Amino acid sequence: INAEYMGIQKMKKKGTIGLMGKSDPVIQTAKDWIVCYVKGDMTNKDVHLLSDTVKVHRFPDIFFGNNQISFANPKRDFVFNVFPVEAVQLCNFSVRERQLLQEPAATTPLEEEAKRILELNKKLEATKEVFNPTNLIPPAILAKESDVWKDKDYEGIKDFQKIEIYSDWTFSTPYKGTSSYLSKKPIKNLPPLAIPPEKSSIIVIPTTDAIPFHKLGTDNPVLFFEEIPLFEDDLDDLGLAQSFARFRVMNDSFYILIRNYLRLDEMLVRIMDTRIYHAFGTDYLLREFQYKESKYTELEKAGFKPTSEWVLNAAQSDAVFPSLGLKLKVLDKIIFQTLTI
Repeated sequence: INAEYMGIQKMKKKGTIGLMGKSDPVIQTAKDWIVCYVKGDMTNKDVHLLSDTVKVHRFPDIFFGNNQISFANPKRDFVFNVFPVEAVQLCNFSVRERQLLQEPAATTPLEEEAKRILELNKKLEATKEVFNPTNLIPPAILAKESDVWKDKDYEGIKDFQKIEIYSDWTFSTPYKGTSSYLSKKPIKNLPPLAIPPEKSSIIVIPTTDAIPFHKLGTDNPVLFFEEIPLFEDDLDDLGLAQSFARFRVMNDSFYILIRNYLRLDEMLVRIMDTRIYHAFGTDYLLREFQYKESKYTELEKAGFKPTSEWVLNAAQSDAVFPSLGLKLKVLDKIIFQTLTI
């Protein structure tokens, strides 16, 4: 992980981030892959157009709804996407429940779990849908002021109505990006598929193969890099909810980080990270999902001091990440095959 962050900080100092116009769609190539990304301004004025499809109490105050990252491989009929709308959609409790991958028993061997997930993959094969589950429903959090209101007597209040809570007020989203068939999620200006869609197959299986972080250091030259904001909210001055994605492309591979960051002042810090790694020439992506969380008291015991300087630091999630307690780590492999039949 240190190599990952050292590489990012070195590129920031060199000024290699955000060289293109902020609102320009950018398309670049790397081996068999086409990378398309958009880094635009916030789109709060258009949020009302999404209210019919994204059921949340409210959208984040700063929402970059037009931003995106797409890594497409026309030779494999495969695309991996990162969209802000999909990230916010997973703040809805019902959507989380539908997409949650039920945890196996602790004693389930990896081979048995792989068979179970392969069966789930096969159920979607006929409709060319891809298995895109989430690994976690983030634990609910009450604001520190909630104790003031929980025992209040509302019976004497005229026309009092209890509001149904159906989305996460902290915008804690377990979003891991979306794998899809490129033929089902086409991208403008890309060349035609190199294979018929019926000869492509995408499956997701658990693995013990870890991302080779030692290959992400400064000794592996970066061809291009970008950081794309997804959303941000100050939670009514109670802290910070933030989501963004970073990617880098090297000569031999590419790497993507999707981060959901939550800081509740004087309470806790939470990070949910998804990391994607692909070595060119292989037929799979390695994916790692991590859920880390610590209370302020736990951070201080770990030697991290939540100072005002840290709160104002634009890279505060990077600074606190090593000190957070690891709650969950899941490794899987996204395989995109070309069928011979």
